Amino acid sequence: MTDQPPPYYAEKTGPYPPQPQAAYPPPQQVTTQLEYRSGLLTWLICCFICWITGLWCIAPIAFCIDATKDVYHITPTD
Repeated sequence: MTDQPPPYYAEKTGPYPPQPQAAYPPPQQVTTQLEYRSGLLTWLICCFICWITGLWCIAPIAFCIDATKDVYHITPTD
């Protein structure tokens, strides 16, 4: 039998790291790390800005705003 880490669950997700608890005893607090990646929404906003303003030079501003990016929650493995 192999030892596997206990499964984790997160109560909420979003731009702030949730603090899930282990679903298997003993309970312990875990803080996830956040990783922001450019996704479909970022590209759509970039194209929309370029289309509306006609200025391609300000369109990449969507890549500088974390609210337009996808958020990946990474649980640390000890």
